[in-house]
Amino acid sequence: MAWVLSVLGAYFVLGFLENFYPAVWMLNLWGFFILAGLAFVLYHLIRDLFPRFRFMRHGLGLLVLGAVLLFSAAVVWLLNQFPAWFDQDFFRLNVTLFPWFSNLAIIPVFLLIRTETLERLLLSSRAFRFLRANLPGLTLALFFFVVYFSLAVTYSLVLRDPTQNFDDNFYDTDPTSWMNRFAAPADQLIEMRPVHPLAFLLFRPLTWFVSLFLNGDRFYAALLLNAGAGALCVLLAWMLVKRWTKNSTYALIVACLLGGSTSHLILGAFLETYIFSAAALIAFLLALQNDRRPLKALVPIGLLTFGVTITNFIQTGILLLAAEWGSRGITNPAGASESDANPAGAAPARGGFAIRRLPLGGTLLKIIQYSLIVLALGLPLAWLQHVIYPTSQPFYDVGQMLAEDRYSTGLTTLERTLERGYSLGRTILLYSTVGPRPLALTEEVGCHFPCFKTYKPRYGPDLITSYAGFGSWVARAWFGILVIAGVLFAWKFIQSPKSVSLEVGLLLCVLFNFLLHVAYGDDPMLYSPDWTYALILFVALAFQDFAGRKWFQAVALVFLAALMVNNWTFLRAMLVAVVPYLL
Repeated sequence: MAWVLSVLGAYFVLGFLENFYPAVWMLNLWGFFILAGLAFVLYHLIRDLFPRFRFMRHGLGLLVLGAVLLFSAAVVWLLNQFPAWFDQDFFRLNVTLFPWFSNLAIIPVFLLIRTETLERLLLSSRAFRFLRANLPGLTLALFFFVVYFSLAVTYSLVLRDPTQNFDDNFYDTDPTSWMNRFAAPADQLIEMRPVHPLAFLLFRPLTWFVSLFLNGDRFYAALLLNAGAGALCVLLAWMLVKRWTKNSTYALIVACLLGGSTSHLILGAFLETYIFSAAALIAFLLALQNDRRPLKALVPIGLLTFGVTITNFIQTGILLLAAEWGSRGITNPAGASESDANPAGAAPARGGFAIRRLPLGGTLLKIIQYSLIVLALGLPLAWLQHVIYPTSQPFYDVGQMLAEDRYSTGLTTLERTLERGYSLGRTILLYSTVGPRPLALTEEVGCHFPCFKTYKPRYGPDLITSYAGFGSWVARAWFGILVIAGVLFAWKFIQSPKSVSLEVGLLLCVLFNFLLHVAYGDDPMLYSPDWTYALILFVALAFQDFAGRKWFQAVALVFLAALMVNNWTFLRAMLVAVVPYLL
């Protein structure tokens, strides 16, 4: 089985790399390492985990993975129906290389015969322990990576022509501008707004590093990086919920809900910064798992969040405040005993959570220290970015920051404010998770190429995207889940407010985004990763008492299947709307 999976994986990876390495000897080198590495790791993972598999215990989790595999295959099949946009040969080896690949595929067989000499070293390595402990989450993330990157490659058709600009066409995303900022030569860079204080320093070195594996191609390196950030969100969400509940199947369900949401399908495919913000925010939550929450662990992630988008740094402060206010370690560290989680003098908490009483002054002092350290590091780094990349507008330039007022929503009447709030509220609660019917506008908003919006303001009577048929039932089901989650949260809050401190923090993050984007920003869908993670993790925490119940997992799986069907039709409707304009 390890040999079959390694050969299958290597076939598609080498098919992709063939686009960047025309010389066969270079593909030979890549093929050896890819086949050898995959076969070696898969052989030991399968041999280690297969005997432990129990259908009654792991069957539903396997069904979740199977459902996502079918979803990813369905998305690739869908894209293949538009050959002018999606070239399946981009991921397949040229037929002339089949004899070469057949000979290369024999390598894993000889390696597997002699693995015993390296087995002890492999099994004791930290990397292998991580793979073994997080294999379900990694597998799920891989499936969603295929979805995101396939969509990105398909829509990259609109980015390949440097004379065209497709900013604002897809829910006000700016893929053309961000491709320039990620991958263009330094002397061709456009401006970097001050709300992204360290974006050049963060993304350009990463794009360069990924391009090393693509023979220097930074265009596809940027697409890989963006899709990889979406997959990272899925993995981190799985790790987070698994640590909360100690239930892998429930963690798969929640991570699948996040990865298959409308928000992540769009922002995982179109090059922007918000999917990176979501990954950083989930990583920050993971860092809060440590009951001590040391600043040396929080500051680097906080600096990353600050550097990507300055306003999301406020969310890290909210989450830290909530964690310190509740004084709970969110969950026991792996291997910690009950006495470790509840030391002498600590009050017991629901679900095995430790509660550690801290004085209010100590909490505020820690948050102030955290904020000042991040800002103290951010200032010289922003200055350095401006020196290296003069088109960067530093956040400490008051004039540049005040110029951001041009992105305000310009609401001058109560009626317009309520309209913006209504559309934003629907986007937060519904559209970000359950894909609506795409609202593709052209002449109505002055677009020659379809512009997708959640609503159409300022151009006569407002239009707002909506649901119909099957999608309306999925949206109703999701709204019902949110209502039940809210009731469960309220009940727990009445019993013990501090036991749900993290849920309070997540809700405050959603509220913060609502208040911010009522007054500031473009189409609400653009910013959706900034709140989708919080809303879905809030739901996960609200239902955590049911995490281990098979009937609940089965019902959740049925909803996930319905969601993936609906969001697949959403993706198809977008493609159908734009294809006639590029034929």
